[in-house]
Amino acid sequence: MKNYKYKIIAFIALLIVPPAVWLGIRIISPSTYAKLDYDLGEKREKTNIESITQLASSGDVLSSYFADRAPFRSTLVSFYQKTNTKLEARYDNELKPTIMAALYGTNISEIESDGTAFNELFGGGSQNGDGSGTGTGSEGAGTDDGNGQETSDGNQVHEHDWVYAGGQEASVDCWGYNIYFCSECHVVEYMDWQNKLVDDSYLAPVVINNTTIIGRSGWLFLYGYGNIDYYKANNIMSEEEMNSYMQTLITLDELCQERGIKLAISIAPDKDQVYSEYMPSYTVDDEYKRTARLVDYIKNNSDLTISFAQSELEYCDRFWQTYYKYDTHWNHLGAYVGVQALYSSLGMPVTNPSDLNIIEYEFGRAGDLIDLAGIDASSYDPDIDFKVCYKDEIEITYETGGSKALQNIYKTQADTGNDEKLVLIGDSFRVAMIDYLMKDFSECNFYNKDVISSADAAILDCSVLVLQANERNDSRIISSAQYIIELLQSQ
Repeated sequence: MKNYKYKIIAFIALLIVPPAVWLGIRIISPSTYAKLDYDLGEKREKTNIESITQLASSGDVLSSYFADRAPFRSTLVSFYQKTNTKLEARYDNELKPTIMAALYGTNISEIESDGTAFNELFGGGSQNGDGSGTGTGSEGAGTDDGNGQETSDGNQVHEHDWVYAGGQEASVDCWGYNIYFCSECHVVEYMDWQNKLVDDSYLAPVVINNTTIIGRSGWLFLYGYGNIDYYKANNIMSEEEMNSYMQTLITLDELCQERGIKLAISIAPDKDQVYSEYMPSYTVDDEYKRTARLVDYIKNNSDLTISFAQSELEYCDRFWQTYYKYDTHWNHLGAYVGVQALYSSLGMPVTNPSDLNIIEYEFGRAGDLIDLAGIDASSYDPDIDFKVCYKDEIEITYETGGSKALQNIYKTQADTGNDEKLVLIGDSFRVAMIDYLMKDFSECNFYNKDVISSADAAILDCSVLVLQANERNDSRIISSAQYIIELLQSQ
């Protein structure tokens, strides 16, 4: 009988003591209370009780209400996240591979990447050991088979005397290659490519907070916002839907042409399409997916200007990482490739990234996917980003102040030597594109799609209009197009 009494006393103590201590801290030491009751940064509202009827219909509301306001909640949740993340990291990196290998075996295969689109866009190109380019390449136009160098008229200059200068073995993170330089002309070539390896043994999908997918090799991917439907290809558009999409853009293009405006569409590939080798073992219904089909349909059935740089980004992965590991967005190198793909579609000159000085630096462990999941970033390795030194000689004479990422409207002016005025309306992927676009147009106006009504005057006065969206947000291009159609028809 005494055991039951002790259990009852312990149970009552568990109910009463924590709230009493919590209330005491709040009264006696408000500063300590503030430190313990900090904002977890959850992307949701706490549960509120709106009415007695709500309580009568479900006890879950009351339970959720108190759970959101439990004593020491922030401290306990943070402790759980930190501990759980570290344990998961140890499990994912050490224990799970051993279990999976025992159960299913380890199947390492080569990743396929077609470099054709990259060569057509950038003309091949070599790299120096420091990441800057020489502008010649055995895979590019204007060179021979790699044994000799040609001038623009095709005359042979000399036979290269190749000297081996190192390289790296292929792995699940890197392409393999050998580096050679010519002892006579000092041109550098990457040769003997070994395809990046892929661990395609079974990896069960793990989703945190219904938003973040835990991928291979520490990569995180977006699950929410319909993103996974694009990856699994279970949302392919019918021909009628693609035609309707295209006809809206054709209507806009015709109105733009009447005003001397060049219209272009720029779609940024989803990260999981470019780095699918790090995704879990999802069943993909069709490898020819929604956006690729839509872009091909538009190219084959209209004269619209549209770019979708997936193959170029995949090829660039031979040299550089193009998306952040812990964020949904492309990094500054990926954005550069996207801009050059846009230029190619517009018939503008493009610059091979291998011809530029590209500086790698540590980006840290930040990312919207870490924030959405609420996981402890300290358990992950630092990410990287790149500074692309593009047209540093161009003087920017005016630039809106403040962080580009926080500005719904961003404007620039530059001494580019032309009178071209650009208006770009898009989503968050537009931000990293600004640094390059502003070097090629005398005036640039960048607008978040949500403030498109603020762009009326700029649209009517521009020479190039770009509608941009991330792959999973392709419908937003149509929303922007419909608004601009009404604007131009009213003039």
